[in-house]
Formats: sequence, structure tokens, C-alpha cells
Amino acid sequence: AISKRATTLVYTGASQSNPSKAVTLAATLTDDHGQPVVGRLVSYGVGAQSASAASNSAGLSSVQLYMSQKPGTYARSASFAGDSMYLGSSDNGSFLVGKK
Repeated sequence: AISKRATTLVYTGASQSNPSKAVTLAATLTDDHGQPVVGRLVSYGVGAQSASAASNSAGLSSVQLYMSQKPGTYARSASFAGDSMYLGSSDNGSFLVGKK
């Protein structure tokens, strides 16, 4: 069997927003050779909200999310589940809604 290739997902999108604004969530997906992983679905979450977008030819995935949550600090996740060729990876952090 062919072993799956490791991936690295690095979140590059927004980490702060005012309420009721659209923000861009983005991440870059690369393989264990640093090459872009193309056309794979990356899922994003901020608190109770979620969105997803496929990676492009540069391995970049991005999606706009309208922040409907109240001010506060929320868990922020970005993840690639993996498939028959690639192992999954994720990049988790926090997201601030409201003033810094």
C-alpha cells in the first residue's frame, strides 16, 4: 500500500472582527515536501459558526464569514480531514469578536 503523505495547514486569515462584519478565513495547505495540496476541502469554525472552501493551485483556501456572534473570544479552527492520498491536519487558535 502507498503510504499517505503528511500535510501542514497554516491559518492565515483574520483573528479579530467587530460584530456584524464579514471576515476572511484563510489557510494554506501543503504536503510534506512543501508543495501545495490542491482542490481539497478546508473546514473553518469560529465559535458556533462554520464555513468551508477548497484549496486553489497555490494550496490557499479562503472563505468569507459574516460574524453573527456577540462580542467575546471564541475558539477558531481550520482543518483538513485527509483523504486517500493525504493525512489530515489542522491549525486551531482563538478569534476575538469586538474591540481589542
